This record gives sequence, structure tokens and C-alpha cells, in this order.
Amino acid sequence: MTSIALFRDQYLRIEGRMVSFERRDASRNLVFQDVANSSPFVVREDELLDLMAKGQAYRVGGAEERAFKEGRKSDLTSLAKLQVDEDLKARTLRRVTYVQAWERSGLETRKRQELVPVIEATAAVLNDPHPPQPGTLQSWITEWQKSGRDFQALMDRIAQRGRRGSQQKLDAQNLFDETVEGLFLNSMQYDVSNVYRQVRDVFTRRNRLTGDTWVPSYSTVYRKIQTYDRYVATANRKGVTVADRIYRPKTGHVSTERHHERTELDLLKTDLIVVDADGNPIDRPVVIIAYDHFSRMPIGRYIGFEQSVAAAIECIRHATYPKTYVKEKYPDIKGEWPCWGLSENYFADLGSQFVANDFSAMLKLLGCNITFAARETPNDKAAIERFFGTFTRSLVRYIPGRTFEDFYRRRNEEATEMQPVVTLEELDYLVHRWIIEVYSQQFHSGINDAPHRRWSESVRRHHIIPLPEPEVLNAAFCLTTHRRLFDYGVRINNLIYNGPEIASIRTSPAFNPGGTAMCKIDPKDLGTIQVFDPGRECFVTVQQSPSSRRLFDAHGVTLVQQVLALKLIKARPEKYSEDNVAAAHADLHRYIQDKHVSKDRKVRRLKAAYGAPKHQIPSSINPVLSDLSISDALQQLPDSVLADGLAIPDEDDNIGQGFTASAPTPEVTDLLPSPTESVASDLSASGTNTSASNAARFAEMARRMGVTGRGGNKDA
Repeated sequence: MTSIALFRDQYLRIEGRMVSFERRDASRNLVFQDVANSSPFVVREDELLDLMAKGQAYRVGGAEERAFKEGRKSDLTSLAKLQVDEDLKARTLRRVTYVQAWERSGLETRKRQELVPVIEATAAVLNDPHPPQPGTLQSWITEWQKSGRDFQALMDRIAQRGRRGSQQKLDAQNLFDETVEGLFLNSMQYDVSNVYRQVRDVFTRRNRLTGDTWVPSYSTVYRKIQTYDRYVATANRKGVTVADRIYRPKTGHVSTERHHERTELDLLKTDLIVVDADGNPIDRPVVIIAYDHFSRMPIGRYIGFEQSVAAAIECIRHATYPKTYVKEKYPDIKGEWPCWGLSENYFADLGSQFVANDFSAMLKLLGCNITFAARETPNDKAAIERFFGTFTRSLVRYIPGRTFEDFYRRRNEEATEMQPVVTLEELDYLVHRWIIEVYSQQFHSGINDAPHRRWSESVRRHHIIPLPEPEVLNAAFCLTTHRRLFDYGVRINNLIYNGPEIASIRTSPAFNPGGTAMCKIDPKDLGTIQVFDPGRECFVTVQQSPSSRRLFDAHGVTLVQQVLALKLIKARPEKYSEDNVAAAHADLHRYIQDKHVSKDRKVRRLKAAYGAPKHQIPSSINPVLSDLSISDALQQLPDSVLADGLAIPDEDDNIGQGFTASAPTPEVTDLLPSPTESVASDLSASGTNTSASNAARFAEMARRMGVTGRGGNKDA
């Protein structure tokens, strides 16, 4: 509630500062102008009341106001420095001389007969052939006194000159200021034209009641808007976050002194369509990067279709272990990827894969910390955001199969170079080659060095802490669930695990028979699990029970494969029994190996995620269940089930919550034609996955990457 009546250009002294009132902003704060340096001074009304109660703020008036205005009057020195023509300056100085002569005479009145001797004496000194009349001198003295004894008031036609500030009445000016401020400084983001039309309507209605005729023009409204501080205007119209991003200096407030001090994590869904081994399009892959802030070196990656906690854990796993596989798996890549080890602090956004309990439990077990950025603050992890920009511009845009997020930019081009021909494994090869040969070797303007050289120098000075025991790492890089232990073992995803280890835990005094035990599950191999032994305070490995293995051997079977098989059993209970998991796996394996291309992107993505069992030999095919019925079963899986996780709730099952399928994206398979012979000949590839064809197939793309990367990294 407004309780202080303030008027424009009203003087106050606040804590010793002489200020003049300007306006109230959108938050009803009082905006003053410091008279000494013309800087803005903002104070809330309740704060001003407190200062008034303490005697530190008061209205300037009386002798103090007169002394203040007296101190602002002009003198002859400043009058002589006026940027006017010499004739006007001479006429003004002539008038000043006559007025000063009257002031020195000591006369208390301005009668004509008393002014005649003063005029004659002054004219003789100035040798003025045309001295003023007594009435003229009277008007000069009156104007000088009315202006606060300011000699600039004696200039020719000064009264007819325009005055600074508004010429309108105080109530009209206040109404104009409040109306423009209320319309322009709000989240509706009205432009100048809309503000002008509404101001015009407000004053038109007011003039009908008051009889006034003044209506602000478009130029008046525009000039008023131009007086607002740009940061304040943007903050009121678009929010403080946008204003900070536009006007606050970006100085790189995060500083690190060594490697592994801060590792930033982020996810990017690439604008690229990948294909399977037969050239059939699948979907847009996801890339998760662990990025060392000090060296600007990518230290870990995940490439796949899952936006899940399992994918984030896989990225940390890849960042932790030494990458000695590069020379053996990719012998044509020149260089090495020297990054490995655990970071002290991880920094990520609020993505579901990073805030999941499994991810926090993994870092806690490894002795690492994690900090989350605030919502909608990409500047907090600007380093990895700029890396993804360089990654997209320098690599993704040159890979065939690139698409656009914007539907209106995709169109229906028939360009052969845009047709998808890259598999997920080949994309992984390109990412390895780009990071090792291009990005890590180029000059980075953010660190004034190459990432590879900066990492090596930091490791030489500070070294890397050795990794903990393999048992600890294996337990950390697994998904976490809690289960009750029974005499027959523990049941997880329709698989039973039992052995002497379970009996040892159940007989331990530290074990709570009515509670649950922490279990760790490797999503890549369900043949064994790890159960926490509270007596020894460590994880022990438990094998699948022999009775469960006779029904279905889960060695080498992934969690995705098991979950899809259980979903198929649930969708077709008339075809399968709950114990006949092997038949469901065999039928799924046969369906996955089929060359038929589904038009449903969900089915294509699940087929790519299912893969082929590494060690499980498919059993006999169920002739009753056809390929069409399996496809129907997969298509009928609701998106909510896929979003919640791939694991079927079993007892108090909470595992698999991170295995989230990719979010639906605009259909791109209809917009991209199938690969043609021209593409294959252009890339010198036949679509196979052999090492010889890979080298020839990506020679052109590697050449493009080398050419485009010569300008240096710009993700500072």
C-alpha cells in the first residue's frame, strides 16, 4: 500500500545523499536520482519509512533547499564558458553588469528614480551608447531574483525557450508514467505500438471527464520507454534469468586447478538417424559425455538409445577405466585416449538419469560428490554445453543421415548425402576418432592450450588416484534394488539366486530377518548378482540357483532382454507360462533376427536395444507364436510402462527404473529415403561392418572432420 506522497523532482536527503524522486518501478519501489552523480538510487517504501523513523531520511525544504538552489546558480565564470555565439554572450554580460551594479548599490527598492543614477554610472563605465531604461532594468532584476539569482536567466529570449522535462500538469504526468510503466514493464511484452494505443485510450477517457485536451503522442511514449534501464526492462518483461543471460558479464566464474576436480555431465540427443547392420533406419541416438572442466577433455562417453540411469552409469564406467581397448579395437586411429580415474566432484543438471537413486548410490559407494545445477541455468555448466555445440558443428553435421529438430526445416529433400548409412558401432568409431585425433589436439581458446596437452601436464603434476578394488567397482556400476532373503534365495525379475552366501548372510547376527538386503544387478549379465553382507560389510557374489538355471540360464542375458521377455509373457499369457521364459527368449531372438522392418519406431528401438544373446543358445521355436503376434505385443506396450522402466514389478521390485526408452520423436523414416547404391559408392562402402570397409567408408568423413577442425575449438 502506497503511503508516501512523492512528486517528480522532489528533493530528499537519504543517509546524507541528496536525491530527487523520479518514479515508481513495476515492483512499486521508489526510484530516485542522486544529485551528485546522476546515478539511480532505488529503495523500498518500507525501508524509507524506517530511515525516516531513524532520522536518516527527510524532505529537503526551507533554508536547506534555498542553500541548495543557491549553490546551483550560475556565476560569471560559467557564464563565460557558455557554448553560444559571442554576440549573445556579450549582450548577456551587459545585462549582468547592470544587475550587479544595482545589487552593489545597496538599494532595497527598484523605483525608477532610484535606478537612473545606477544606469548612468554603469553606462559610463561600459561606454554604452544605448543604456537600458529603468523599466527594462526592473524586469531584468525581477527575472534574476525569480530564477534563484541565476544569471543565465538574463539571456535573450530565455523565457521563450523550451524547458527540460514535461510541460504537463503533475496529475497527467503521473498518470502517463504509471500507465506506460504498467504496460511496458510486465510479462505481456507489449511493443511500443500496443503501449501507445492503450495510453491513448486511457487519456481519451480521462479527457472526457476533466476537459483536458492533451493526449501523449507516439514519440512521447517512445521517448519514455527509452529512458528505462535495459536490464530492469528485460527482467520485468522476460524474467531475471533472461536478463542475466543477456546483460550480466560471462566471466567464467567456475575455476579449477587440476584434473578430476570438476567433471560435468550432460546428455545430447543427436540430430542423426542411425541404421542397423542391414541399412534399416532405427532412431536418433543419445550421447552422454563426462567432461573434465580443467583440461576441457572428454573423459567418458555413452552412445545408445537409452535416456536412463543405466546409460549414465555406463558413461561413468567408461570414464573410470583406462581406455586401452582403443589400439586393439580401432588400430587406424592415431593417438590415445589417456583419460581414466574417478573425479572428486560431478556436476549435472536435473535430468532424470542423474537425479535417480541408483546414480547417487553409485557415486556414494565410489566416494564421489555430485552437485546439481538449478533449473534452466545452462550457464552453470557452460563448458560441456559449448562442447556439444562444437561436437554438433564439427562432426554430426558431416555424417550422412543428419536431420533437424525443427519439422519445418526437415522438408522432403532427396539429397543422397543426407540419407542414413551409419550404424551405431560406426558412429562410436567416428566419435572416438574425432575426440582423439581432432578435438583433443586442437587449440582451445578457453584454456589457451590443447585439451590433450593440458590433461597430460596436469596428470604429470598431480597424478591420478588408483582405482579401488574390482569388487567395489563392479558393485558400484550395477543397479540397486532391495529384496527379502528366503531359504530358497532371492527372486529378481523371475530369476532365483541362491547359494552358501545367502545362508551366511541370513545366519549373521547383523542381518535383520524382517528387513531387506541390498542387491546389485549388472544390467549386462543377469547370471550373477551381488548382495551386501552386513556382517562383513562388503558385497558377495551370488550365482543363479541350479533349479532356476535348468528352466533358463541367464548367463550373458541382459536386463533389457529379460524384461522384454517377461513383458511378452504378460501380453500373451495364453501362449506362455510364467516358467517358460526360455521359449519367450527364443521367439524374441528369432523375431529380432528377422529382416522385416517395422514402421513403428518403438519396435525398431526395442529391437536395437535387445541385440543378440552372447552366450544363450536359443531353444526350439514356438510355432504357434508368429512374427506378427510378437510385433503386435511390442507395439501394444504402453508408453507409460516404457517410461516407468523396463522391469516388471515383482514383489517389492524397484529395479529397472532407469531403463527408460527414448522419448517419442517426430517420425523421420518417412522423410528419409532408403540407402541407395550412389551413397554406397560415394562412401566406398557396402554397408558391412568389416574393418576394411570401415576404413574406406569413413575416409571421406575423416577428411572432412580434419578440414573443418583446423580453425580451433570455439567452445570457450
